[in-house]
Amino acid sequence: MKPENELTLSFYRDVATIGKSSNVTLIQHIDTGRFFVKKVLSQYDAALYRTLLQVHVPGIPEIYHVIEDEDKLIVIEEYINGSTLSEYENEHGVFSSISALNIAIQLCNILQRLHSLSPPVIHRDIKPSNIMISHDLKVTLVDFNASKTYDAAKTRDTVLMGTADYAAPEQFGFSQSDARTDIYAVGVIINVMLTGKLPKEELCPKPLSKIVSKCTNIDPDKRYPSASHLSSALNKCVARIASADSSQASGSSRIYHPALPPGFRTRKPWKMILAGAGYLILIFLAATLEVEGNPSAAEIYINRISFFIWSMLVIATGANYLGFADRLPLRRSSNPFLKVLGFLLWSSIFLIAVILLMVIIIDFIK
Repeated sequence: MKPENELTLSFYRDVATIGKSSNVTLIQHIDTGRFFVKKVLSQYDAALYRTLLQVHVPGIPEIYHVIEDEDKLIVIEEYINGSTLSEYENEHGVFSSISALNIAIQLCNILQRLHSLSPPVIHRDIKPSNIMISHDLKVTLVDFNASKTYDAAKTRDTVLMGTADYAAPEQFGFSQSDARTDIYAVGVIINVMLTGKLPKEELCPKPLSKIVSKCTNIDPDKRYPSASHLSSALNKCVARIASADSSQASGSSRIYHPALPPGFRTRKPWKMILAGAGYLILIFLAATLEVEGNPSAAEIYINRISFFIWSMLVIATGANYLGFADRLPLRRSSNPFLKVLGFLLWSSIFLIAVILLMVIIIDFIK
């Protein structure tokens, strides 16, 4: 091992093994006292771990060191405090519909970020023991030992990995794993959270049964094409069942009512007051917008309506209303700079599109 790597590792001391595997250890930094997780991997994708080292992906453990030593890889990553999804369900029982949806939507958000990396990172081993849950149901996706980067030039996986019952058929040599592979596993997870059983044993009740069935279709082309599409479907389900499960959802400030306008989705009074005032100001500005020259009444109304439509598109983009921004390049990036750049770019594109449409309509009515 290189001296600099030995020096790095010397700042940590082993505390205890984690789980049944001796290659995963809880370690402590000697100076700061902070806890980390050390993994010693014999089968690994070093390039993937270096990619995760260089980018910050919310919802997964932060990678701090990646050290390759002969035929093994040593990874030091953030220690996540909490229970696994299986431990949480064993202690508390199956989840309410709203809580299950909340967890599934968080999973989709994490996967959307991973799948948006260049090259995309496919987790390939999403299962209850690899999903950490905090006391307030915040989700962290862990264990990237089976993960791979997507290569469009390949037709199938070169290494067959995954966990039975959660792994999609393509993980066993039928084709290459891609974003839809992770979507398959999320569908199984949703069913397990709601019933405690696999979809093949007992399918969860409607309306989520349709989503689970689509996620777990044997044909990848018949699944949701991306995590953002699945998230949109789940958000619509939240809106449909939120009233029925309101008593269960009231304890979680993270539950959204996505069909409501931005600012009203969390039902927090101060947000609703500010949002309501903002919408009233926007309506007032649109209703009183003046146009230079001697426009007709119809032209004035068209300008005012166009301004209002553009403003609502900007709000929908900034607030990711019903997953709207997840469908837009740059806005769905995990890089904060690119997200801001994407917001400015798409706001300009929408402005140009609205102006062109407005000009066409005005020319048509003249």
